[in-house]
Amino acid sequence: MQFVKLLASVSAVSMLGIGASNAGMTTVKTAPGTEVGHRQIFEHQYGGNFHKVGDDFYSGNVSAKRMDDWMSSLGVQNLKTGECGLAADQWFSGKFSVSAVAKFSNNTQRLGVESVKGASRDLFNVKGYGFDISNAHTSLDISDSFKWSRWGDSGVQTSIDTDNADGRDHMVTYVIEGLDGQTKPTFMMFWEDLNRSAATPKKRSWADYNDLVLEVRSDVQAIPLPAPAIAGLIMLGGVIWKKRYLARAIRV
Repeated sequence: MQFVKLLASVSAVSMLGIGASNAGMTTVKTAPGTEVGHRQIFEHQYGGNFHKVGDDFYSGNVSAKRMDDWMSSLGVQNLKTGECGLAADQWFSGKFSVSAVAKFSNNTQRLGVESVKGASRDLFNVKGYGFDISNAHTSLDISDSFKWSRWGDSGVQTSIDTDNADGRDHMVTYVIEGLDGQTKPTFMMFWEDLNRSAATPKKRSWADYNDLVLEVRSDVQAIPLPAPAIAGLIMLGGVIWKKRYLARAIRV
C-alpha cells in the first residue's frame, strides 16, 4: 500500500482528552477559476439552495455544520455521534462507509486510513475530475482511533496537522443533519492537496479545500481493518512508493 508512515503513538493519543476550549476553524479560501466551492458541492450532493451562516451552511431542514479543526485537547471524533464541539476532526473512531463526491484537482487522489496501533489500509483511488469521477466507495470497521490520509502527485497529507510537511490542516469536516430518512450521522470531508510553501505556484490555491471531497456515513456493516502484521507489509509498500516518488521528483 502506498501509505505514509505512522507519526503518532498510542501514548500521544492517550493524552487527547475531549475538550472544547481554544477551539478553532481553518480558513477556507475561494476556489479559483471554474472550480466550485463548498456551497455548490453541498447543493450538488443534497439538492436545495444552501446559504452560509458563519462557518456553517443551511438549506431548509438540512444543515452542514463545521466541526472544530483544532482544540487545546483534540479528542477523538466518534462517527456514531458526530456532535460538534466535543472533539476536533483529526482523530476518529467507529464503523463507516466512505464515498468520493468530487475531485477538483488534476493531482492523483488516493485515500487511506491508519489506526493508532499501526493497522492501515489503502481504501481507493479517485479518478476523473469535478463531479465526473470514478465510483469510489468502501466500508470499514476500526475499533481503535484512526486518522485519514490522502496522497498522490502533490505528496502525502493526513488529518493530523502535525503529520503534514507544512504543519497545517489539510482536511475540514462538516456534520450533515436533516436529510430525509437519516438516522445516523453523515459527514462531508474536504481535502487540500497542496502544501503551503515558497514553491507553491502563485496561480494555484493551497487553501480552497475542494481537491478531494468525501461523504462518510457512520455505523454501517463493514469489514475490519487488517491486523498490524499485515499492515506492516502494506506500510513497507508505502515506503518503497515514497522513495520512488522522491527519486522522480529529484530527476525532474
